[in-house]
Amino acid sequence: MKYYWIILLFFTIIGCSKVKNNRNEMFYPSEGLYNYKLHIEDSLFYNYKDDFIISKIYKIIKKGENFLIIDKDLESIYLMDKDFKKVIKKIGKKGKGPGEYTSTPLIIEGTTDLEVMDIRKRKINLYNSKYKLITSKDMDPNFIYNSFTDLYYQGKYILFCLYPYSVNKDEYYTKYKSINIFNKDLTFYKSILDWDKIYTEPSLEGYSRNNLSIFCTVGLNNELFAIQGATYYINKIGTDFSVVKTFGIKPLNYKDPPKGIKFMDTQKSFETLVEYFSHVTIISNLAFDKNNKRIYLEYGNPAQDTFLKKDKFQTKRFLQIYDSNYNCIFDSKIDGVFQFIDDGKVYILTDENPEYIKIKIYSLQKKP
Repeated sequence: MKYYWIILLFFTIIGCSKVKNNRNEMFYPSEGLYNYKLHIEDSLFYNYKDDFIISKIYKIIKKGENFLIIDKDLESIYLMDKDFKKVIKKIGKKGKGPGEYTSTPLIIEGTTDLEVMDIRKRKINLYNSKYKLITSKDMDPNFIYNSFTDLYYQGKYILFCLYPYSVNKDEYYTKYKSINIFNKDLTFYKSILDWDKIYTEPSLEGYSRNNLSIFCTVGLNNELFAIQGATYYINKIGTDFSVVKTFGIKPLNYKDPPKGIKFMDTQKSFETLVEYFSHVTIISNLAFDKNNKRIYLEYGNPAQDTFLKKDKFQTKRFLQIYDSNYNCIFDSKIDGVFQFIDDGKVYILTDENPEYIKIKIYSLQKKP
């Protein structure tokens, strides 16, 4: 477990024909249609002013008409105006006091006002509509938390967490499932979604143990879509938390994971871990477009400099898009880092440097 936190840090930088899969759920083998393309519509451009600067962007989120930018190094959140031209407010800073953060502040999506998690403190800070801190809640201390999925859904919290014992033990995959749900008071409620069979495949131990992540997004009718980091199959989960469909198709730019590598062999040093991750594909985002009932999956093939230089733009990133019938209509490289979907538009961070930030806005259009 020596390099366990390094693993988690890396991921902050993954009428149908029916058959049964290993979990005995309804499985739909998606078709590859690839009949759509991304079309540039507009861009957002912010020039740094005065002494203000963002160190490293972790994520950009749309909140109402405004934008929230999470700075993973300065452990702060910046509220930007709707035109992306002005910083309205800085929320939080490094520190151990109220409203201060000891790790990257993680915004929990799906809440009415702003709720932000500090995984090291095991606390969730609650802000009002004016972005003023009003209170905080303690999280269950029996789990190790991280940043892949942070949702408030049907009055429950869905937080990515691991139970703190060795991932080499087979009991990891039986004691808890891949999605852990917590009540409004943050007490443990339920564990759902069995780990895919790839996680117990001995020849893929190095790959599966290094991909203990889960990405979730809420669909149109309050259903939940979820994907585990070591597989490219997406699960549709109903409001009763049962899986109603599993679908997907192998991404066109997917690297088959190397076989026969033991998990602990990847953990010998920082260099061995970097070397391993530069030969695999990782899942990095999952989003749902309510306008068109489409699912967006970002995946990438990182280079060593992704980690050595902490440069997320060194990863070759791709976007896979599924239509409402769960068939893949787009799978291609994107020029930057996918952030979110809003009003049917795709927002991709393309430039981040000491002078400016640039986001390109795309629409999805059918090919002629």
